[in-house]
Amino acid sequence: MKKHYIMVLLLSFWFAATPVLAQEDSPQTGDLEVKLQVRPRAEFRNGAFTLRAPDQDPAFFITNRARVSAYYGTDRLNLGFSGQNYSVYGSTPQIETEGTFMLNEAWAELLASSWAFRIGRQQLTYDGDRILGTLDWHQSGRWHDALLTKYRGEHLKLDVALAWNQNQENQFGIAYDPGTGQPYKAMQMVRLENKFSEKVDLSAIFLNLGFQRFDDNSNPISGMNNFQTVGLNLVYTPRDWMVKLIGYYQFGDDAGGISSDAYFGSLRLDYMPSDSRWSFLAGVDYVSGNEATIVDNPGEGDALLTYDVADQNAFNPLYGTHHIYYGLMDYFFVTPDSYGKLGLFDKYFGVAFKASSKFSLDVAVHHFNGGAKILDSTGDDDGNYLGTEVDLSFKYVIMKDVVMTGGYQQMFADDNMQLLKNKPEAEDTQNVVWLMVNINPTIFKRKMN
Repeated sequence: MKKHYIMVLLLSFWFAATPVLAQEDSPQTGDLEVKLQVRPRAEFRNGAFTLRAPDQDPAFFITNRARVSAYYGTDRLNLGFSGQNYSVYGSTPQIETEGTFMLNEAWAELLASSWAFRIGRQQLTYDGDRILGTLDWHQSGRWHDALLTKYRGEHLKLDVALAWNQNQENQFGIAYDPGTGQPYKAMQMVRLENKFSEKVDLSAIFLNLGFQRFDDNSNPISGMNNFQTVGLNLVYTPRDWMVKLIGYYQFGDDAGGISSDAYFGSLRLDYMPSDSRWSFLAGVDYVSGNEATIVDNPGEGDALLTYDVADQNAFNPLYGTHHIYYGLMDYFFVTPDSYGKLGLFDKYFGVAFKASSKFSLDVAVHHFNGGAKILDSTGDDDGNYLGTEVDLSFKYVIMKDVVMTGGYQQMFADDNMQLLKNKPEAEDTQNVVWLMVNINPTIFKRKMN
């Protein structure tokens, strides 16, 4: 365990030794800005998150985000407040007596030269939302109640986040139930980023999560399970290209107290010629997993997967925005039951066409394998191909502050996907259709001094 902390300290000293020449631009001062957002989205789900069985009907519904945000800044103080209502059309009565309006942002930030200290409810987003992200696709979004310290130099950036969660004001004790609040009891994060040139940017992150311990009867006991993630993120942007290379390693004890030894690797190439309406991307993501075995299910008569979890080799991508990486049908790492122990090996490519300043089209294809082996009942390798997903989407700018997006996605699932999702004899056609309008104007902006 000590060698992991030594590695983090060495990275910290290396970044700290990089010269800092100047500050970033200071935030605009004296501004008061108010924004409104109304974002309805209609979805037809015929196999989202998991496969649809023959005895299940497709779903169709409309959700909406109604959000109001206000931000104020001076040369020493910034404030941010944002409240919202998330709803499904028809889920509340015409005469509603219980309010559902809540705060998704409520923070204050003190500024001192190159430093900033922000406390309160806020979004944490880093490195393309891989393990910490805003989850903006979800109508509710994601936030953390935390203290965030930031340093900004000309080339160097430092972020330190601390969080401590409780369910209520206690008279005694610090036991915590994650079922009714944040998933972790405590959090500490350190992230360093250095821009070596206009083309090369490198960041390193260390994240520790403290989870409440429970006994065999699910009663809280003293102490925490500490779960660590360390990683590097390299971005190289020569001319019309962008190359991203990411690696993470997880160790410590997860929320269930199981020792973890897991890793993640990603390589992505984007080609965006400046004189063309076309752009292209291709990449691979590898999420380590636990070896699985196909066994008969005596109660149901159908086979299922069991996992070797003596050691946890399944990487947990935590609180990132997984919707934008592992297919728009959200089969992996989105819902609690999609955090499969098998891991994932995702090979993908995409093409985008910008027809005009108002209209663009995107096509992406994902080829999914498990991140670990699937063995048959005799112990032989049975192959781990899961399926192929095709994602089609468009974007149309109706007018200033009003944007329409939509898409069609289809999953071509293998038998192994049925085993993974415990959906034997699933329907052949698994697809999703959606249409969303984002109305997000700034209704008030004024200099207050």
